[in-house]
Amino acid sequence: MLELYRPLAALAACILVAGCTTTEDAQRSVASRWPGQPVDSFFSAYGPPVSNYKLSGGRTIYTWRGGRMDKYIPPDYQIVRRDPFYDPILGPMSGPRFGPRFGPWYDDPQMVMVSPGRDVRLQCEAQITVNKARVIETISLSGDTEGDGISRSRCAEVFGVKK
Repeated sequence: MLELYRPLAALAACILVAGCTTTEDAQRSVASRWPGQPVDSFFSAYGPPVSNYKLSGGRTIYTWRGGRMDKYIPPDYQIVRRDPFYDPILGPMSGPRFGPRFGPWYDDPQMVMVSPGRDVRLQCEAQITVNKARVIETISLSGDTEGDGISRSRCAEVFGVKK
């Protein structure tokens, strides 16, 4: 019966991954929408920049960060079965004369922590180049983390990119 559900589970996983937006999707979206627009429109919609760098000729590069949020990732556990032919005190026990041994280290499967729970910061970062008239020339995503939930791009969530 379980064999019937495996292909369905694999199909569902493929559909979920195919529906996820990526950093490349977010980059294409912002690169097509914002150049030619006033930089103040971008900052009104998404918040102020964190820094700027003046270039020669009156151009400026702004560094913008947004969508900051902390997300807790719970610990990850794995089920480990003990090897009945290995004694942690005496070492490997092979051959028919030894046979399986039983003791406290051969009990039921154990849950072992693979990675502890942790907090991660989710955010999006962009570099925005503007001309002397404060019109966006280029915008590129320079930092992107995983999204909240199953999304693979925080920037795609912040900018509302749909697949």
